[in-house]
Amino acid sequence: MPGEANKENSATEMKKATARTKQATTPKAKRYLDCSICRTIPDRAQADWIRDELLGDPLPKAESRLMVVGAPFFVDRHSHSHSCLKQCPECDTFYGWDFSYEYLVHGSEDEVVLTRLSDAEGQRRARAVFTTIEADETKFRAEAVPRIDTLLDSPDGKGVYGAAYFLQGGQMRGHDVSFAIHALVKALVRFSAADEENTYLESCASLIYLVLSDAVKESPEAAGRVLDILESKGVDATNTELKRVKWLIADCRKPLATG
Repeated sequence: MPGEANKENSATEMKKATARTKQATTPKAKRYLDCSICRTIPDRAQADWIRDELLGDPLPKAESRLMVVGAPFFVDRHSHSHSCLKQCPECDTFYGWDFSYEYLVHGSEDEVVLTRLSDAEGQRRARAVFTTIEADETKFRAEAVPRIDTLLDSPDGKGVYGAAYFLQGGQMRGHDVSFAIHALVKALVRFSAADEENTYLESCASLIYLVLSDAVKESPEAAGRVLDILESKGVDATNTELKRVKWLIADCRKPLATG
């Protein structure tokens, strides 16, 4: 069944990531005291803002060097109240990061709290992070099936923008979209050749190009697949006037040149 191999690879990578987390966090009493990053971070740090004005001290500068576990699915964005798990890239110490936001008439009241966690608690939260990501990816792949059918079969482009937008959403959450590459390339060629006065199909082609461009930028394997699909259709940079296809071919050649 198409995409099953990629699904298995994704699950394998998730297990490897979880295993790396477990291995990296082998208990070592207060190792953060000797860490160039964590030794400047207290057990608990808090920063508060009212109407974008900082009250008191900011978080330690070293906080910016901590990595978000499960990024880009989880983020430390200051846009709405949420939490994430962070980890030191040097000593593997875990931290809870919590952002709260309260709307005020002329601004907002914001609070960020950073709390150092025990290894046991950090590992527990890390497992929960990867479980959440894996469940979301399984759901994403299942819901992508009818969208791929739309990309392949829509005679007039109806539903194509929504299908590409759905795939881009999964991609932005860190999910692999290589299982949809064939359908995306086929749709790109078809809708790039549409009448330029059709602004809807132009928008479809632009969004499909963005999804494919992001997919191939750091993946020589994906880049090679795209070029193979284009070649099977007799399309290359020397014989096509389709600008987005030309852009995509150029995007594919970069990772292949350095991979």
